[in-house]
Amino acid sequence: MSSATDKHGQDHLELVCLYALEALPSSEGPASEAHIAACAHCQRELDTLRPIVESFVSWPTDVLRPPTSVRGHLRESRLIRAENRC
Repeated sequence: MSSATDKHGQDHLELVCLYALEALPSSEGPASEAHIAACAHCQRELDTLRPIVESFVSWPTDVLRPPTSVRGHLRESRLIRAENRC
């Protein structure tokens, strides 16, 4: 696997996961949809994730919702990763 492919995987795996979970900010939706529509790798990843995400519908919500402390940590780590990309 080339470094370009590795970089694509790292950069876009999170995007595809968030898209599948419908957790992207609305401002990122159109660009993400356009990328996924044009990228066979991301389309395959999304096709793999969809059944998993759809299975969450039957789970109790308290299982899916992390504790407040974990949500804060996840939010903070996402901001740090975003800053490091710039």
